[in-house]
Amino acid sequence: MAHAKMYQTLPDLFEVVAVCEIDEKRRLEFVEQIGVEFQTDRLEELFEQELDLIDICTPSGLHFSQACAALNAGFHVVLEKPVVRSLKELDELSQVEQQSGKKIIPNFSVSIRSRNPKTPSLDRKGSDWSTFNRNSRDPLVAW
Repeated sequence: MAHAKMYQTLPDLFEVVAVCEIDEKRRLEFVEQIGVEFQTDRLEELFEQELDLIDICTPSGLHFSQACAALNAGFHVVLEKPVVRSLKELDELSQVEQQSGKKIIPNFSVSIRSRNPKTPSLDRKGSDWSTFNRNSRDPLVAW
């Protein structure tokens, strides 16, 4: 819910209009607090909506498959850290991003960058993830 509240602080840039949550109690709480037009418990139903981006806030073990599905369905994707579970998945996700023509927007904190030797090289692999940088000179901080 924190991501949705952040988006609501930027109404000229974002409008939160849908939620996908498998836990009905949490989904209904989200709908009540955030006030979205569409709710579902199936990611595929979210793909049928007219959205610009999908912010994936699931356990990290699900990030790779869900991000690939969302990119292939034609959506930009925001991913919380850790973005994926392995360097292999990272390379594959980068390929899916390039093929889809959409962007992955990783939500890294500066502390993660300093501890992860792979992170500084992400922008050298062909992904221009700095495009969506809002509040920082560091290209790996999405907001």
